[in-house]
Amino acid sequence: MKSTALILMVITVISKMLGFLRVSLLAKYFGAGTVAYAFNLASQFPIVIFSFIAAGISTGFIPTYKRLEKKNI
Repeated sequence: MKSTALILMVITVISKMLGFLRVSLLAKYFGAGTVAYAFNLASQFPIVIFSFIAAGISTGFIPTYKRLEKKNI
């Protein structure tokens, strides 16, 4: 279970770094205008929804599955 949590943590950190890179490149090429704001808002909405679902799966389903897997083996 510790290795699963560690892998999820590493993936999350890499994802956040790539997101920061994306926003930095967007600011470099488009500035801080309305186009950049609209793009950022439109891209953040699905990310928030999927992050909420992924957090629920990682905190609820995975530990329960691992516990049941240990009992049945």
